Amino acid sequence: MTVKPDTDENMDWKAEIGLYKNNDCFFRVSSDGHYYTASSNRMFKEPLTGYVVFGVGQIFPPRNKPNTPTQIFFTMDGKQIDKTILMAEDVDLLPHIIIKNCDAEVNFGNDKAFVYDIEAHEAAYEA
Repeated sequence: MTVKPDTDENMDWKAEIGLYKNNDCFFRVSSDGHYYTASSNRMFKEPLTGYVVFGVGQIFPPRNKPNTPTQIFFTMDGKQIDKTILMAEDVDLLPHIIIKNCDAEVNFGNDKAFVYDIEAHEAAYEA
C-alpha cells in the first residue's frame, strides 16, 4: 500500500495495514510507528512524516510441508520490519486497512510488482 499524506501540515494523518480476523486476532503496523496485535502494542520506529510504501504478507506452507507454520510479515519501503510471525494454526485472515487524511494505493500484486522481494522471503521454507 503506497501512502501519501495530505499536504496540509496541520492535518493529523494515519495509515495502518494488516491482517484481521476479529478483535481477538489481528496484526497491523501503523504510520504512528506502532506494531499492533490483539495482545501487544509496541513501537517499531519513530512516527512517519511522509510518503511510504507499507506491505503485509501471509505465506502459507507448501503442500509437502503441511505442519510448517504460516508466516506473516510486514514491510516498509521494500524492507522487512520486525520479525516474521509464525502461526501454529490455520486462521482465516482478511486484509485490513485504516486511513485518515491521506491517499492510499493498494497493490495485490496482480497488476504491478511488489516493492518487497517476496521470492527471497519464500525461500525460508526451502531450508
